[in-house]
Amino acid sequence: MLSSDSDHATAGAPAAGTDPGAENAMARVILASISEAVIATDQDGRINTLNSEAERLTGWTQQQALGAPIGEVFRLVDIDKRTPIACPAAAAMRENRSIRIEDDTLLVARDGREFIVEVSAAPVRADGHKPLGAVLICRDVSDTRHLQRCIAWQAGHDALTHLPNRNLLTDRLRQAVAQALRQQTLLAVCYLDLDGFKPINDRYGHDIGDRVLVAVAERLGAIVRDSDTVARIGGDEFVLLLTGAAKPTDFRPVLDRLVAEIAAPYQVDNRQLSVTASIGVALCPLDDSDPDTILRHADQAMYIAKETGRNRYQLFDPEHARAAREPLP
Repeated sequence: MLSSDSDHATAGAPAAGTDPGAENAMARVILASISEAVIATDQDGRINTLNSEAERLTGWTQQQALGAPIGEVFRLVDIDKRTPIACPAAAAMRENRSIRIEDDTLLVARDGREFIVEVSAAPVRADGHKPLGAVLICRDVSDTRHLQRCIAWQAGHDALTHLPNRNLLTDRLRQAVAQALRQQTLLAVCYLDLDGFKPINDRYGHDIGDRVLVAVAERLGAIVRDSDTVARIGGDEFVLLLTGAAKPTDFRPVLDRLVAEIAAPYQVDNRQLSVTASIGVALCPLDDSDPDTILRHADQAMYIAKETGRNRYQLFDPEHARAAREPLP
């Protein structure tokens, strides 16, 4: 079947027999109904259309944005580096193809509000000719991303102290062991258990006990460096990863301080409460074991610290442990 040029509507021109005013009104209704932000530009990158969602996200009204450069109204920055990101509308026209920004990006509104967005742009073509402009689609994913980050944070952190939990500690420990082996430095895995915490919990209740645990967590965090890790793995048990030492004795000052700081009295309301710490320490790579075994060795050394007086630290002795496992002659 043959066709003529009159069988096709050229972009921008209404088909015969249609009412341009009605078409424009319907287009405005459709744009207003779309949940994503829609911005259209001419071939010079100046805005000619802005729907209501785009007005909300950018902080610009249709009247204010009309004729303005897209980069002035639609400001994107890298979510981590905070560096500007070029609006993809220009690239879509230049390369005559659809472009999508894959990574989460921040859209900075006119009033300074920020939204995490997904963005794509496509050229507007007339019968395959060069672009007459571009259309940009933007979706606000702030709530979704914040929820995802909150869930991810909760999966790796203790709700009471906000310290890393056992799940995150496992990952941090593997990284720390690998780093110690790679850099040929020492890693101290310190397993800390509070002495005298149970009587406080039993006598004064869990609320007072929880406040003591939070205070202990704050003291631990104040002692270690940013490159170290403090984790709460349950109850009154904490694990510290101390990194970057050249020799075992380098850990002595921080271990001495840990014992002293934990033993200092805790003022909770009008009560002065006291706990101490028994700490077991396993060193990597002197303790030539996998991460799980190193943690278990630190736990074993902690029990020795408890059995030999408490309020002290005990270094795990791999040679002694191996000798204890050997059969008697």
